Amino acid sequence: MVTKAKIVGIIGAILIFGGIFAAVYIGILPSSDSGTKTIPAGAEWYYVYQVRPLSGGHVSGTFSVEDYGSVVVYVLDQTNYDNLINNGWASSTLADTGGESGTFSADLAPTGNTYVVFLHMPGWDGISQSVRISMTVSGIDFTYVVVGIAAMVVGAVLIILARKMMTDQAASMLDKPIAPKPSDVTLFQDGEPPIR
Repeated sequence: MVTKAKIVGIIGAILIFGGIFAAVYIGILPSSDSGTKTIPAGAEWYYVYQVRPLSGGHVSGTFSVEDYGSVVVYVLDQTNYDNLINNGWASSTLADTGGESGTFSADLAPTGNTYVVFLHMPGWDGISQSVRISMTVSGIDFTYVVVGIAAMVVGAVLIILARKMMTDQAASMLDKPIAPKPSDVTLFQDGEPPIR
């Protein structure tokens, strides 16, 4: 029989395991992405990764143009990304490189988002380019860590509550009078023969 206490305990356990997942797997462990991305023909086209702010964050990766030409890779903070998109230039970069293939590495911007932008190298914007990209982002995402810890605390409180509910339920069963078991006792009333 499923009781309220068991349901509360199960919910508590789910919150604890979910909190561990959020705090450790999402909030702390590095994340990776790889695949082939296409930059369509035209000087206005680019491919971008947006990275949320992370404490002690770092981005690194490799790229390789799979067909023809070269690309430019910029790692930009929010201000310089906005300048690049709106004005066609960035006054400074966290990292930049270019060519048919290469690597990039940079610490993430201390505030705001960081952007990893892949653009046509000048002279190659007349063709569509397929770029093989492998990228890893590391750092601590305090949003997930805090949510995970909060979920673990709520889960632990629910498990304690469920245990108390079970203990109270067991104690209330002990407080009820228990009828004696029938025995081989002979009952009789005064003046009448015994009844068996």
